[in-house]
Amino acid sequence: MNDFGTWLKTTRKSKGIAQRELASITGMRPCTICGYEKGRFYPSIYAVEQLVDALGYELVIRERI
Repeated sequence: MNDFGTWLKTTRKSKGIAQRELASITGMRPCTICGYEKGRFYPSIYAVEQLVDALGYELVIRERI
């Protein structure tokens, strides 16, 4: 598991949302959510934004100086 995958799984479970439900909300497939959580592959920034939003958070990208 990677940092994002760990965060995704922990946050999803803490909110009582099943992988299927999160997949339905975001328009992704449940196996895609599972793959992200297990670190099999990494989401695009667009997918991250969808997942973060679906879980009730806001994605903030800061420029490094």
